[in-house]
Amino acid sequence: MIRVSHQELVERWAQTYVDDGFLVRAGGVVGSTAPPEVNGARPDIEATSDGHCIFVQIIDSPEDFTDPDVRQTAQRLAEARGSAHALHLIVAAECMLELSTKLAEWSVEPDLVHVT
Repeated sequence: MIRVSHQELVERWAQTYVDDGFLVRAGGVVGSTAPPEVNGARPDIEATSDGHCIFVQIIDSPEDFTDPDVRQTAQRLAEARGSAHALHLIVAAECMLELSTKLAEWSVEPDLVHVT
């Protein structure tokens, strides 16, 4: 299996959201600025359109499940959602076996999960 770096995933998914008509902020992406912190956490990507905002977090390795920063970011982004905000998780396929268990432990219910 070829592993894609976290930054490459940010770049690819930022472009996907742009292609879908969103204005995107994503750190390390040419022509973009990093998204602002939300509730004390910074999403990997912030995509906005028509007053709707999506916070995007990428989980690219099973080791991310043991990283307290990943957990805290997911929890804070989930808490920051409102009627005009959503949380999308982009998750590497090798993380899927643990995903439901970890999200339940973290009390995080994303609005959408993309598997990559």
